[in-house]
Amino acid sequence: MDKLAGARDAFEQGLDLDRDNATYVRCTKQELQLVMDAIAQRKEESLEFKERAIEAFNVQNFKRAEQHLSSAIELDPENHVFYSNRAAAYMAMEKFERALRDANECVRLQPTWAKGYSRRAAAKFHLGDLQAAKTAYSKAWDLEPTNAKTKADLEHVLSEIAGMRVVLPERAS
Repeated sequence: MDKLAGARDAFEQGLDLDRDNATYVRCTKQELQLVMDAIAQRKEESLEFKERAIEAFNVQNFKRAEQHLSSAIELDPENHVFYSNRAAAYMAMEKFERALRDANECVRLQPTWAKGYSRRAAAKFHLGDLQAAKTAYSKAWDLEPTNAKTKADLEHVLSEIAGMRVVLPERAS
């Protein structure tokens, strides 16, 4: 079925459950190695699509960037950066619901990466959900307190909510 991550997980679980069966362990380890090799190959290929997406971004061809990133995600669906970058492409094309879906997937895959929360916040802001944007920008700023852009974006959302200019104090990292 070409679901390599699931195959990897199933083989690893099988090895944990039946480690006393020498024949099973030997055969399963061989199959697991084939899966791991295929995953590594796909990761390499996915990075080529990421590079093509960067080139498309540089000439503001966001549709092409989105297509390349979709190909990268097909090859390596566990790479949070691909979802974040595709969310940026969707934002540039004003496809905010799609951007939000990808930002949420990015956060799910890597919950300690500030940029994922910033992407989520930007999509929420453009969808008019200022409270959710504030929450996501706050989380991004908590994760990366020296990021001036995140701070400025959070101040902007707070200003929109309050109806006046808001300036946040500096945070130590």
